Amino acid sequence: MGDLNLLKLVIENMPDEELMRKLEKKRGNGRDDYPVRAMWNSVLAGVIFRHESMEKLIDELGRNGQLR
Repeated sequence: MGDLNLLKLVIENMPDEELMRKLEKKRGNGRDDYPVRAMWNSVLAGVIFRHESMEKLIDELGRNGQLR
C-alpha cells in the first residue's frame, strides 16, 4: 500500500470525531487561518511519513501537491 493510500485509510478510520468537535468548540469563533481538522490531518501525515520535525513536514507539504 502506498503512503498516500495509507494516510487516507488512517484519516478515514481514525476515531477522532469527538476530539475534533471538542477542539473546534474550544476554538470557538476565533481566527480560523488553520482549521483544526486540516492541522490534525497534517500531524497524522507527519507520523505516517515519519517526518522528524514539523518543519520537514511543512517543507513536504509545500513541495508535494498530492499530499496537500
